[in-house]
Amino acid sequence: MHIEYETTLDEIADAHLRIATRSKLAKRTRWQATFWGALYTGIILFMCLTLLGAALPERFIVVGIGITVGAGGYWMNYRRSMKRRMMEYLRERMPSDCPLHFVAELREDCIWTKQGGTQLSFDWTNVAEIADAGDAIEFRMRDGGFVIVRNKGFATEENRREFMEFANQRLNGTARKFAVL
Repeated sequence: MHIEYETTLDEIADAHLRIATRSKLAKRTRWQATFWGALYTGIILFMCLTLLGAALPERFIVVGIGITVGAGGYWMNYRRSMKRRMMEYLRERMPSDCPLHFVAELREDCIWTKQGGTQLSFDWTNVAEIADAGDAIEFRMRDGGFVIVRNKGFATEENRREFMEFANQRLNGTARKFAVL
């Protein structure tokens, strides 16, 4: 089965973020950054309130509120911040002639893709999971690779369903799981 469409820099950044934010390292780093950011916010607030001569109970109340707001603000802005940094990185690395033509082909022995001047193939034995993400079909690989086929590549919902069925048939008998995100 063969799918082709034009992909944008924004979609490429989104694809990288989907995979990166699911890693255990990324999750641990996010929690650590939240903890340290909230702690530093609390220390700075406590020191400022001490210099201003605030009473001890008031300092702790304001510090508690500051820590909560600091941690919440970080969590709310995390994805936007990561996407902004990913976009900057991709603009630096990618050719200026975006959108790029993307091709995905499900073959008997592999998933083959071509984007720009790069061709990749992933053996079916390397596919850890096929996931329906709503706006795309995601192929997650055991070695950390991924392929994301956006819905805009399918002419109809029937084509999308056939693509998913073909992919699942390639994994037939392999105890892989199909997930809905």
